[in-house]
Amino acid sequence: MMLKRFALRNTVFSVCLFCAASFAGAESVPAAVIEPAAAVAPAVAGTVPAAETGPAAVESAAVPKPAFSGSVLLDPSVRAELEKTGNIKQNHYKDPGAKPVLYPRTELGAALLDTWAGDSDPVFLAETLYLLKKPESSVGLKNDTDLISKVVRSVSTMEGIPYYSNSEKRMKTLYEKSYTINNPTDRQKIPDVTEGSADNLSIYAFQEDGTFGKIVYEIKYTQRENEVSMVIHNVAPVKLSFITAIKPQNLALSLLIVDEGDDLLVYLLAQIKFPALSLIENALNRSFGARLDATYNWFESEYLDAKKRESEGAVK
Repeated sequence: MMLKRFALRNTVFSVCLFCAASFAGAESVPAAVIEPAAAVAPAVAGTVPAAETGPAAVESAAVPKPAFSGSVLLDPSVRAELEKTGNIKQNHYKDPGAKPVLYPRTELGAALLDTWAGDSDPVFLAETLYLLKKPESSVGLKNDTDLISKVVRSVSTMEGIPYYSNSEKRMKTLYEKSYTINNPTDRQKIPDVTEGSADNLSIYAFQEDGTFGKIVYEIKYTQRENEVSMVIHNVAPVKLSFITAIKPQNLALSLLIVDEGDDLLVYLLAQIKFPALSLIENALNRSFGARLDATYNWFESEYLDAKKRESEGAVK
């Protein structure tokens, strides 16, 4: 069992494939960076070769290694820019045919290309890729996928997270309330679902948004050996005052975390369709970019706190 698990942890994916700064200040990505690549299905590890079945293999299996090699998960120019700046941002507004390009080329990264469920193409697409260094105590030694899985399912911890309002030029609270609910109709608050694996888990969440009021989402999770994804769709209309700003299923927010061993790749994608009304356009353009940054800051804070508790023996 240990040998099979070790082989799986060393599987390398081949090259293939809720919200950032205001659009007015969005950063451009060099042309070499934004060429989309085709997704390639990951290689699946089989049995351990005979040469690796002796005592040496057992001894090496005692020290877990990252299943992914960072050099093959990103375009080389993207990797170089990410190592230099720590994050890369790409925004499209009213750009027909715009597609995500910054996603890590993994199984779950490629799957994010099929998450849009709107009635027509989104008018707004924003993506951000972050490089998050692990605490020194866990660099290269421990796979954090299970811990990450618990963090992203802890919907209640999103309550009270701050974000920068580009319209008001000040920090505000993104979600006044945030919790898991039993279903979209009853909206009964239930505990966060954090036990076991997140794979194939689907939940509903209620959030009282500081700008858009009460919103109900469906959140779908997928978990693999070294990556976890979280895909969010609105199941009820999103209102701006008395106007329906976003119809059901016309808002998709995705979060993907890939454990590379020494660091994490954290990728966020927002896809939205809304009517061409200046009031709505201005509000959404100013808001959803900053929300990607706020979502990343939430994940980073919760992950590092969990790692600290783990190092103190509080997380098993």
